[in-house]
Amino acid sequence: MDRLYLLLSFDCDTDLDPAAALDLEPLLKEHGIQATFAVPGAQLLKAAPTYRGLAERGAHFLNHGGLPHAEFRDGRWWGCTFYARMPEEEVMADIRDGHRIVQEVTGQTPRGYRTAHFGGFQAPEQLALVHGTLAQLGYAFSSSTLPAQALLHGPWYDAAGILEIPTFGTWAAPDTLLDSWSHLTDRHNYALGDSFYDLFAETVDQLLGAGAHGILNYYVDPAHVAGQAPFQRALEHATRRGLASIGFNDVLRLAGRPV
Repeated sequence: MDRLYLLLSFDCDTDLDPAAALDLEPLLKEHGIQATFAVPGAQLLKAAPTYRGLAERGAHFLNHGGLPHAEFRDGRWWGCTFYARMPEEEVMADIRDGHRIVQEVTGQTPRGYRTAHFGGFQAPEQLALVHGTLAQLGYAFSSSTLPAQALLHGPWYDAAGILEIPTFGTWAAPDTLLDSWSHLTDRHNYALGDSFYDLFAETVDQLLGAGAHGILNYYVDPAHVAGQAPFQRALEHATRRGLASIGFNDVLRLAGRPV
């Protein structure tokens, strides 16, 4: 690890995300961000032409399970499908279903995975179940852990032969993930607060100033950030500071793993 990298991916859990993902394409290309999407199988099937088109234009897809992760009620989207409430056999089956659907819709065989609502599935035995299932499927990596694991292990660690790539926090709150949902000021009409940009810029500036090397592994939902000034400013700041953008395959290379 010879510098500070930005690893940015996009979770697409609702019906609003396909159109938002298309809106983001030019911005991501402008800033050299590799488009990597984690989409539940149910959502891939609902918007198959959009996601297939993104794959054909070079986007990468993670297995994000098969079941839907959100449902619309009371005027907004709410989370559903929590692995901690499911029997182990159903969790394993959902991972396998997600694998199959990514192949079916995008034509890609996924090599990476992200657990649904992974913040609530962090117990050692729960992570062991995920990593063991991925090992059976021949996966290379997972990004399903909280920033505490990055603080403990660094930018990646080996788990049952799977390279686990933890998410990252901020300078102000190192053990709290920087994501888009937490910084929405309106969860009905989706307005991203300036706090997202402020925390991102401070983290980049402080770490670069300290000469730190590592990976800022963040994810956002397209519908939360498309057309939102704080997100655009964050990418502009990353570009201005010369922060190198990488994808998950680049992390495998850095870790000396097959791509």
